[in-house]
Amino acid sequence: MRFIQRQLRRPSGLIGGLLPSLWNRWNRELHKVAFQALDIQSDDRVLEIGFGGGSLLKRILPMVQNGYVAGVDHSLAVCQYCHKRLRKAVHSRKMGLAQSSAENLPFGPECFSKVFSVNSVFFWPEIPQAFQEIARILKPGGRHILIFTDPESLKDRPVLKDALTPIASSEVRDRLSESGFQVIRQSEHGDGHRWFHLVAAQKMNSNLLKEIEDA
Repeated sequence: MRFIQRQLRRPSGLIGGLLPSLWNRWNRELHKVAFQALDIQSDDRVLEIGFGGGSLLKRILPMVQNGYVAGVDHSLAVCQYCHKRLRKAVHSRKMGLAQSSAENLPFGPECFSKVFSVNSVFFWPEIPQAFQEIARILKPGGRHILIFTDPESLKDRPVLKDALTPIASSEVRDRLSESGFQVIRQSEHGDGHRWFHLVAAQKMNSNLLKEIEDA
């Protein structure tokens, strides 16, 4: 069981090369909700944190005609899988993939208009630090979209439960507010396997943030 949990947290080796395609199928409905919430525009600069099998990156790419699509994942096996699957886009420089954690993103300040993750946040060791990093690389007014399974749906699945750190939507909202975000949308969804949450937040500009802090 510990081997499976390690693979879920950070896929590696042969198993790590098989998991991404399974995630594409398992998270299909979550990807659908994320895609709709992103409302992709042709000039968007979009980053996915924890891109897994890369199905959302592949779907977004043709819609971003004048922008850029990027993804980071902390698993080398996952990065290698997606480099092969999306090699044409990577070679054309329309897309960039990197091995990285959410807490230390390899990008300059204010270079993305949208950042999102699907069932990734509960693998981040330091969520407040990750949210601060996302705020750093987002443009003012940029969107941060989070999709994640409700903790109640993990209670009867000990392998999954012990492989991650469940987080409630209320805690996500609190951490986002502390990091300079304003939650603009929240909804709950189900796909027959579990309940999951959508939390959409917008990075506040510095003047608005100062007004709130001074109030």
